[in-house]
Amino acid sequence: MLPSTLTNLGIDYRQTNPRKVVTPSVKKLTLWLEEATDTLKAGDIPHGVEKLVLHRYKGGPKTLEITQEIIPGSVVELKLYGYNTPLLDFIILPVNLQRLKWSWYLTLPLTGPIPPTLTTLTEIYNPIGPAAPPTVTYIPTSLTSLTLVFDKNHYSNFSLPTKRIRIINNNQDKHSQLYQSKQLLLPFTVTSLTVLYDFTKNDFSIRLDDIINHTNVTNLKLDKFEFQIKRSPDRNSFMFIDKHTLIGGIVRQEQQQQQSTMKKLFLNIRLFGESFKDYSLSISDTPIYPVKIQQSAFINQNNNNNNIIFIIIMIILLGVLKWK
Repeated sequence: MLPSTLTNLGIDYRQTNPRKVVTPSVKKLTLWLEEATDTLKAGDIPHGVEKLVLHRYKGGPKTLEITQEIIPGSVVELKLYGYNTPLLDFIILPVNLQRLKWSWYLTLPLTGPIPPTLTTLTEIYNPIGPAAPPTVTYIPTSLTSLTLVFDKNHYSNFSLPTKRIRIINNNQDKHSQLYQSKQLLLPFTVTSLTVLYDFTKNDFSIRLDDIINHTNVTNLKLDKFEFQIKRSPDRNSFMFIDKHTLIGGIVRQEQQQQQSTMKKLFLNIRLFGESFKDYSLSISDTPIYPVKIQQSAFINQNNNNNNIIFIIIMIILLGVLKWK
C-alpha cells in the first residue's frame, strides 16, 4: 500500500495498472509503455495528476492515446519520450496544458485543437529511428518559450527550420499577416528560444540574422551560453551578450547592396577540444567551415569583416544598459 502523502510516482505499465495504485496525492506520474500493445485506457491516469511523463521505445500505440478521455484536464505539463514511430492521426491535448515536451516524430495535426494555455514547447532531438527531421513542425501562437531542433547543412551551419515551421493561431493572435509574409518566423510572443543541434565538428555556425530580424527573441540559449538580445530602435544594431560570462558585444548590421534586407549574420563557434571549456566566438557575415585547429588556449576572437563590430563587454555595462 502506497503512502497517502506520495506526490511523485513512476510505474511500469506492463507490471502494474496505475488506476490500482495511484493515490490522490500523486501530482507527477511517469509511465513506461514498451510494446505497442501497452494501451492506455480511460481512467488509467486519475484526475489530479498535474505532470505526466510517457515513455515509449518500441513503437507507437495501436489506439488513440493523446486524448482528453485518457489524459485528464488536471495535467498542465506533458512529456512524451520515445515515440519513434508516428502517432495516429488525431491528437487532443489536455484543456489546461501549459508545457509540452515532444519527440519530433510526434506531429500536431491541424485538426487537433491546441489549448491557448500552452506557453512552453520543447522539441526533443531523438536519435532513435530515421535521422531526418519532420516535414512540418507546428508552433502555436500562445507560446512564450520554444526549444527547437535547428536545420543543418553539410558545412555544419545551423539555422531556424523555416521551411518546416507552421504557425498555428490558437489564441486569437493578430499577427497573421506578419507570419504569412515571413516578416515573423516565430510567434510574436516567443521571447525565449533554445537551440538544439547535432554537431560533429569543432567548428560550426549558427545563423543569427533570422533570429535578430524576424523574431522577437530576447533570450537565446545555446549549450552553455544564454545570450541576451537587445535591439536598437531602428533595428540596425543589437546588443548580444552571454549573461553568465558577459562575453558579447554590439553588432552593427548592414543592408545588402540594392536591397532592403540585411546581410546574413552567423555566430561562429570554435571548440578547442571535445567540450565548451575552451572556445572562441565571433560574429561574421560568413560562416566558418570545419578546419583542423592546432591552438588549445582560450581565445575570444573578433571578426571585423565588412565592418561588423563585435566588442567584448565587461561588467561595467551592467550598470549602464537596461535589458529589454
